[in-house]
Amino acid sequence: FATVFDMILEPIAIKLNFWTWQQGLPGFYNYFCWFILGLLFGWLGTKFKLNFITNFPAINFFIMLAYLIVAYLLK
Repeated sequence: FATVFDMILEPIAIKLNFWTWQQGLPGFYNYFCWFILGLLFGWLGTKFKLNFITNFPAINFFIMLAYLIVAYLLK
């Protein structure tokens, strides 16, 4: 989810001037790092048996996604 979310986030954030990249677009290394971090935090959650008793993480993901899409369309 971290990598997919970043793949959606980057073009929108660039268009909204949240940040810029020297080459204009993020490179492979950016997405690779998000993938590794997602694996690491997923593994840690499994190792320490973290269980979410709510759907907040999923709800938060879709709220942030909806915000970015609406902001992109309104720009």
